[in-house]
This record gives sequence, C-alpha cells and structure tokens, in this order.
Amino acid sequence: MVARFQALSQTIHKPLLFALWAAGGALLGALLGEGWLLATHMPASAHAVSLLIDCSGSMLGTKLLDVQSAALQFVRRRDLTRDSIAVVRFASQAQVVAELTSTLPTLEQAIQHLMAGGGTNMESGLQVAAAQLRHTAAQRHILLFTDGVPDSQASVLQAAQAARDRGIRIIAVATDDADTAFLAQLAGDRALVFWAAAGQFEEAFHRAERAIYSVAETSPAASASGFTSLLWRMSGWTALLAIGIGLGLLIGQNVYLRRQRLTLRQGVQGIGGSLAAGVVAGAVGQLLFAGVPSATAFQVSGRLVAWTLLGALVGRGMAVFVPNLDSRRALVGGGVGGALGAIGFLWAAGTVGEVAGRLLGAAILGGCIGLMIALIEAACREAWLEITYGPRETRLVSLGHEPVSIGGDRACTVYAPHAAPVAVRYRLAGGQILCEDVAAAHTVRLLPISVLDIPDVIRETRHPHLSQTSVMYC
Repeated sequence: MVARFQALSQTIHKPLLFALWAAGGALLGALLGEGWLLATHMPASAHAVSLLIDCSGSMLGTKLLDVQSAALQFVRRRDLTRDSIAVVRFASQAQVVAELTSTLPTLEQAIQHLMAGGGTNMESGLQVAAAQLRHTAAQRHILLFTDGVPDSQASVLQAAQAARDRGIRIIAVATDDADTAFLAQLAGDRALVFWAAAGQFEEAFHRAERAIYSVAETSPAASASGFTSLLWRMSGWTALLAIGIGLGLLIGQNVYLRRQRLTLRQGVQGIGGSLAAGVVAGAVGQLLFAGVPSATAFQVSGRLVAWTLLGALVGRGMAVFVPNLDSRRALVGGGVGGALGAIGFLWAAGTVGEVAGRLLGAAILGGCIGLMIALIEAACREAWLEITYGPRETRLVSLGHEPVSIGGDRACTVYAPHAAPVAVRYRLAGGQILCEDVAAAHTVRLLPISVLDIPDVIRETRHPHLSQTSVMYC
C-alpha cells in the first residue's frame, strides 16, 4: 500500500506542479494584459438609435407588454452621456413618441405609453425613424421590432435602401410570425435579423444590441480601423497571457528538477515562442469572434478554437524544454488542456464579471494547459529515470533519444551539486537504456541491476520490458 501511494504521488506531483505554475503565470500575464487594455483603450464611439416599434393591431395584449419591457431594459443599459435614442411607433401611420434624446425619463415614459392598433405601415416608420437621425454625427442605427408583414413590401424595401444609402444601419428583431427572409432583405444582411419567440424578446434585444455596438462601423474605412485596433489589443492581451503560461511552465520544470529557476536563454526562448503563440491564437480568436457578431454559438466556438490553438502551441513549445517530450503528443496535450481551459474561461467570464472573469478564466486556462502537458508526458513515456533526493522526494525524467545528463553543471538535465560537471548521460535506443560514464568515456547497456556512485543522488531507471529495477546508489 505504501509503495502504491509513493508511486501515485510521484506520478501526480509534476502535473500538479505544472498546473499551479502555469495558472500563476497565466494570472500574472492576464494582470499585465489588463494594463495593456487600459493603455490601449479606444474611446467608445457615440451611437444614435431610432427605436422603431411595430404597434399594429396584432401587437395587442401581452406581446406589446413584453416588447415594452425589453425596450425599457435596452434604453436603461445605454450610456446616455454618450449615446442618444429616439422612439418611433408605427401602425397605420408612423409617429415620433420621443425625439432623439439622452434623457432617460423621457425615453421610459415614451415606451410605457405605447399603444397598439391599426395597420402595418412600415415604410412610413422607416422614413420617420431615419429622419430622427438626420442631424447627428454619431454612428446611426434603426432598431426595428415587428411581428408581421408590412402593407407594401416593395415600398418598405425602397425606404430601407434609402436609409442604408445614407449610412444608417438597420437591425431587426422579429417574432416567430414575421417574415424573416423579407427582413433580411430590409437589413441587407441576414446576420442583422434576430428571431424571438414569445417570452424571449429581451434576449433578442440583447443580441441586437451586441450587433449595434460591435466593431462593424458605418463606413468601411472606420470599420477597418476599428477592427484593426481591436485585433491589436486582444492579440496583445493573449500574447501576455501566453508568455505568463510559458514562463510559468518553464519555471515549474526547473523547480521540479532542482535547477536554476529561469536562465536568460530559457527566458528569451520562452518569451519569444509564447509571444508568437499568443499573437496567433489571439488573432485567430478575434477574427472568428468578429466575423459572426450575431451568432452566440459561433462566438463561443471562436473562443474555443483560439484557446485550443494557444494550448497546442504552448505544448509544442514546451517539448523543447521537457526532456524527451514528444512534440506531437505535447501539441495534442496542450490543445486538450486549452479546450478544457476554454470552457472554464467562458464560464468565469459569464459568471463573475468582465475583468474578474478574464483573470479567473486565465488562471483556469493556464492550469488546464499545464496539467494536460504533464499528464500526456507521464502517460506516453516509454522509459524513465527516477531521481531520489531523499525518502520523500523523487523526480521522474523521461528517457528517449535525447540524452538526459546528470552533473554539477546547472546546464545538465538534472543538477547534482557535488558531482562532476557532467557525470553520466542516459538515453533510450533500440529498446535499451544506455548509460554513458562521461569521465571514463565509456557507455554500457544497463543490466536489470546496476550500481554507479554519484554524490547526493539515488537514481533508478525503469522500463516496462525490464524484469527488475536498475538502481544506482550514492
């Protein structure tokens, strides 16, 4: 029982160590990333929205009440120190209920006093809503809510085209009995039409709101500039996160083998590789995220792909520093860790708020990546060296084609302070464990039991094809 417990503790020690160091590094990287976001903060654009609400006879009853509730929440979420909103109703005729304003009580009163009855003169509604936006320099949008088919589709499409030609963006929220194909023509983009079943109007307004305040701007030049800036900011944040994870894993590996915490060479390599991985993953995630601003499922998929890619690239990079860690398996292990961490990241982001969610999510992401990289190494090793520093401190080092060195030089894989600079080297070749005595310039194939003196170190080599354990005592 004691032997089994010791074997288990040796197996889980490194994964837990990697998880903790990677989580800590990720948290530090995310904190630096928050500083980066503050330093590169872009002043938010002002938006002017004409809230155009269908008040035809079909809206009588609970449907209008639900829309009023959703519209009230929409205007209350807005930053009216910057934005302005108009409220326009349409039935047989269109009417301005509240002119373009930044006064919340005026907007609330206008929405609360909406009444239903009459036809569906959507053409007039669009013309009146567009007229409210005529004299503003802000980003201009018409947010249309409708549950039916207009009196004349052809004239409505002409009015919508005229509004879009003036740089006004049209976003539509439609009930299940509206013609969404027609509304897609009206908006000029199917992604700007949001379907809502009864009782789900508020969620549809949320999705429409995200489309309004997305990086897509009215003019193509502004859109390209805004997207480039956002891409630069988020790639920088992800790069700092990746650097934190990468350096955390490097330090964890060195702590595990009692080596110097971080050498200059390792630091330069780790920062360079992690920086590239973070920029690539951040850019991919933002491209996928921004490409489908109206589809929550695709947004989540974009983040999942980005963090999976980040984990895979970090895992691949760690194969350079972890002895005999297969690069392809490290890629897979890091990717699995990134995918698992992405789930935790998305949960944290949606649970504890924006900034706290990013910090907690970053720690979860880093921990999962570190854990999976170490687990994949433990699961796939063919042979290994056991380094015992005392009765309760044993380290496992995978053996393979890359030599594993032990000696007093801190550049060795395993540091033994009172040994020769490089005392011995081990490697696995042709299914056999070879031991090179560097001082004697002699290499031997290890027998089931072999003994070699190295000060302060007890080493064991284990191989599944050996009937016994090879033990070297000091």
